[in-house]
Amino acid sequence: MTIVQLIYRDAFETRKDLGMAAALSVLLLLALVIINLVQLRAMRFDSDSK
Repeated sequence: MTIVQLIYRDAFETRKDLGMAAALSVLLLLALVIINLVQLRAMRFDSDSK
């Protein structure tokens, strides 16, 4: 099960816990932002060396 499926199940199917689903969504957003910043930084350093 992926994190997106877990969020959907928490919010709409099994527990109907919108607060937990919202918290998980925010954590997922933060994780994706961090991953994107690392990728952008790596790409910037890689293009500077050419």
